[in-house]
Amino acid sequence: MAAITFVKSGATTVTLSVAPDRPTSPPKRPRQLIGRSESGLYRVVTKSVPDQEFNLVFAEMPQADHDAIQTFLESSVVNYSERPFTYTDTAGASHQVRFLDGNFPAPSPAPGLYRVSLTLVSDRGTMD
Repeated sequence: MAAITFVKSGATTVTLSVAPDRPTSPPKRPRQLIGRSESGLYRVVTKSVPDQEFNLVFAEMPQADHDAIQTFLESSVVNYSERPFTYTDTAGASHQVRFLDGNFPAPSPAPGLYRVSLTLVSDRGTMD
């Protein structure tokens, strides 16, 4: 099993020392516009292929990993969701993603450990 990494040119690469607690099989979110007419008919327009989401949940992440992720996301070259970065999953596959949601600062179940959840979404745009 490969280590999870986050990479962006100009930012310090993050390599996590722990794996997520639950499988990270990516759900797909369709990119559709949905409307309903006064007569009750639905109109659906599919804009593009579905987005892939990667949900990463860690019950006991060491403080060093927590702080490294937070610093990476806060860096001016990533700035949370503003710019895409490369996420390498535990299977060793790389994905161009953006940060979508998470809990920072994360609650601490014990000294030096954090409960962290991250949601990343595929980004088909250009890397900047």
